[in-house]
Amino acid sequence: MPATPLARLTAAAACLAAAAAPAPRHQTIDHLRADLSHEMAAKLARLAGYLREWHEGRFRGDDAREATAILDDIRRLFLRNARLAAATFSSFGQLVEVIALTVDLRRHLIAAARAAAADAPALAAAERLAPALAARSRRLVEALSARHGVRFTELVGAAAEEIRREAGAAGARGVPVVIDSADGGVAVWVPRADAARWSDLLRNFLRNALQAVEERVEAPGAAAADDDTRRGEQPAVGVRLRPAPSGGGTCVEIVDDGVGMTDEQVASMWRDGRSRHGDGHGQGLTQAKRVFLEERAALDVRSVPGVGTRIRVELPSRDVTFRPPRRLASPPLVAPGVLVLGLLAIAAGQLDHPEMESITVQDLHVVIALDRGGDPIWQRTMPDRVLSNGRSTINRPDTSMTVTVPPLIFRDRQGRSLAIIATAPQRGPGLITAFDKRGRVAWEHPLRWTEPLVDPGEIHTGKLITVFAAASVWNDGGVPVIVIGVRDDNWASTAIQFLSEEGRTLGEYLHPGTLEYFGSEDYDGDGRIEILLNGYNNGARNAPLYWSGAPLGGGVYTTCLLMLETPTVDGQAFPGTRWATAPPAREEAYLLVPPLLEENFTKVESTALDRLPMSRPDSTGAVRMELFVADGRVYRLNGDLRPVTCGVGDNTPAAALAPTQPVAPLLYFRDGVAEHIPLLVERGS
Repeated sequence: MPATPLARLTAAAACLAAAAAPAPRHQTIDHLRADLSHEMAAKLARLAGYLREWHEGRFRGDDAREATAILDDIRRLFLRNARLAAATFSSFGQLVEVIALTVDLRRHLIAAARAAAADAPALAAAERLAPALAARSRRLVEALSARHGVRFTELVGAAAEEIRREAGAAGARGVPVVIDSADGGVAVWVPRADAARWSDLLRNFLRNALQAVEERVEAPGAAAADDDTRRGEQPAVGVRLRPAPSGGGTCVEIVDDGVGMTDEQVASMWRDGRSRHGDGHGQGLTQAKRVFLEERAALDVRSVPGVGTRIRVELPSRDVTFRPPRRLASPPLVAPGVLVLGLLAIAAGQLDHPEMESITVQDLHVVIALDRGGDPIWQRTMPDRVLSNGRSTINRPDTSMTVTVPPLIFRDRQGRSLAIIATAPQRGPGLITAFDKRGRVAWEHPLRWTEPLVDPGEIHTGKLITVFAAASVWNDGGVPVIVIGVRDDNWASTAIQFLSEEGRTLGEYLHPGTLEYFGSEDYDGDGRIEILLNGYNNGARNAPLYWSGAPLGGGVYTTCLLMLETPTVDGQAFPGTRWATAPPAREEAYLLVPPLLEENFTKVESTALDRLPMSRPDSTGAVRMELFVADGRVYRLNGDLRPVTCGVGDNTPAAALAPTQPVAPLLYFRDGVAEHIPLLVERGS
């Protein structure tokens, strides 16, 4: 039964107001479904109980008040998630219909309560509206959930059905694909962004299993062998779904009665271009897919030649975190204004200058600003060499020594764009130049050290360059800032400087050794923006707090990972002896990673950081990180970069030495306070 037009109009106004209200920074599927599915089911069941009792003539004086209070609770629960529904017109329309049904149902409940007993026509209307409200509510909950996540069991079932269709179309030799589901893991969701990769991986497993069974059926003497070993059974591929034995997750097993694999073949199954058929085959399973799987689930492969193979994937229950759409990303909120803006844009015609969307550099001196369509807006030839805009080499896609991005386009508080171009002469310090969208110089910022050196053993060339420029936020006031990494040309020291939109220096963090820019976001879940950097500290080697052994010579660079939070950025990093007047820094977090062996102090490649995958496992918003060190150590860090455990990768130096400890404890700073963390490096951690 649909809602009335007047109820829809009332509901639309309420939904628009709720969608425009402030929304939480993060939401999770579990929280969403707890509100709109589990909580809603209890309230709708109680409401149905009231209607059933009224229909039987059992009407109490407080029933109407309690029933309307339940409807008000339902309305509040759905309106609390109005911003999520406003991501598309479709889901927003569903929300409006649900709220409209509560409006109509409330009106009929009040009408039924005006008499001493329930009014028959009003009660009949309420009995028709209540099931419609329940059905619409369920559809809306599924629509909101499916936008951000997918049930893992649905992916398994869909992959199995697809392989069944492929096998039938290809005339597979009577090999059945059997799904045995005990409803395991129905509530286990995976992020929508991971769904395609999970589906691809499951299809790879199933195709390989089907092919292995077909090869066994076709093999000479296969029929006789099967008669001896499995009389009356037809070789098949089985897909079993069960709850995870550890609880709180799901387990899928893909079992085949195929030709099986040797231990060597199992070990090489993830090698791209290598399969049981030799080189040039096996393009499906790759090392990248294995990394994807093992970061999210536990994998176990067991196979016996001539018997078959079992692949077991155990997926723990992890909540899926997502961000509600911003107001400007909500079509129902912006559609009315879009029409007005479109008319204004047409009227303005060519009066406004196109905005810069990207910057390209040619021949190290020519800077070209491009619009959204890739057409040039302006071009400038710089007298000095344009410097590259670097990024962290962690997580780099290949073995490149550097990672670069185009020059920064910075948006100020008014949304105006500035092209930030860094240049350097043959000698002397470099220069930051900001160009507006018409190619005019908005301001210039010469590079310089703000603090004098105190360590006579450190020699600086005076040729200051930038290694990166990125956009971030100055937390006091929430204004945009430019973050630049200024380095002496001999890599000895780095200054992380924070510039305002006018080019003024707001703060400076001094560091002995080079630093790379990883990213800028709220990593620790406190609602404030942090800057994440990594690099090497070349001043810690003989600081007793870090190393109390025999003095170390030159060429010792200690791997570090750090996080800065504005405005508390001024000062110099540990050991605090390089700059004369700069106070000790109070980083949000700072981590020094010593080598496993003393002889590796001079082998910087042994402690290089290889990867830093992150996830947000709960509604607090804090990330969890896994820090992969080149020697094989895998540190699990919380959102404050504090190490919690240390495991090892397979076939790595760390695995060969484990259980062990580094030559010195990890040195961790939080808000300027030092802490030694003597974590054991062990297998299975």
